[in-house]
This record gives sequence, C-alpha cells and structure tokens, in this order.
Amino acid sequence: MPKSKIKTPKSIMLKSFWDGEPDDAFTFARLNWETGKGVREPISPKILAKRRPAAKEGKIDTAERVEVLLPADAPQLFAHVDFLVQNFEDEYPAHESLALAQVTLRFEEAANLHGPYEQARAWARRELVEGRGLPLILVLHAPFRMGSDNPPHAHVMILPRKLTRFGWGKVDRQLGTDRDRESARASWLADMRGSLAPR
Repeated sequence: MPKSKIKTPKSIMLKSFWDGEPDDAFTFARLNWETGKGVREPISPKILAKRRPAAKEGKIDTAERVEVLLPADAPQLFAHVDFLVQNFEDEYPAHESLALAQVTLRFEEAANLHGPYEQARAWARRELVEGRGLPLILVLHAPFRMGSDNPPHAHVMILPRKLTRFGWGKVDRQLGTDRDRESARASWLADMRGSLAPR
C-alpha cells in the first residue's frame, strides 16, 4: 500500500527593500510578500524583534518605549499592539503584496531621549496617522543602555491599510514608492532643520 503524502502548505516569504545607509538619519524599508499562493510569513515577528531587542522570547517589551498611534476615530481596542498586528494580519486581503513599511529615524546629536522621541512622534502622527489614516507602532531604542555606541533611534512601523471607525479600509499602495520615500525624507529633514533653528 503506498504511503500517503502529507502536503505542507507553501510559505510565501517576505522580501525587504531598503533605502538608505545604516548610519543615515532617515532610512526606509518596505516589506512585500512574494507572489504565489500559500501561507504568508507573518509580520508580527518583525515587529516583536523591534519591541524586544534584548529578549525576543520574553513576555514584556524591552525597548525604551513602545507606542501605538491610531487615527482619532479608530476603535479603541486597536490601541493594544498585539491585537492591532494580529487583526491586521487576519483581515489583510490575500491578493495584496505590501506587508509593512518601516522608517528608522536616528538621533545622532540628541541631547536627551524624550526631545527627539516627541519630535519623531509628532512627525509620524502628522504625516502618516492624520495625513493618511494609517496606524503605526512607534518604538524607541536606546542602545547606550546596553553599552553600545549606536545613537538612539526610533522605528516607525507602518501598517499599510487605513483604519477607520468601521475598521480596516483601503490599502495605501503608494506607501514606500520612490516619490513617497523622497517626500517623507524631505519632510523629516525639514522638521530637523526647523528644530535646530535659533529661537
């Protein structure tokens, strides 16, 4: 009698596109699922790795700060980061390939942590949450606490689908395109120049 073959579903892997050098003040990453049918690689481990840089297997976030930013009319339950990410993955259309975008903002000349973080928070809220209706997870890293010389930095992890009072809406397919990245970079650098201007 022939042995029955158990077919494991094909995995659809995430591919990353990076724009910028590791030491740049602004870098952009766009993650897309490869084409094909099967089980999509989840984005939650990518987000968890930023939330828990020192202990990914732990139960609590180890980053300096982790915060969800939502459009003002989004349902309150989406403010919980695990629910937000899991529901996004569960409800995301199978035909869409854009999985996640990540902006990294480095604070090379930071005098403290809260000032640059608040500036990053204000920029992300204005440009992405209020401007485009996208939810995001903002994560602050302070490498010096682990003895590293790397500067403090924030990861802006953007879920590429509008979130409204009725739940998930349209996918923002412009997120991370060439023109979009350049516009975001120019906007952030303008904010930085403004913060350094004499008062």
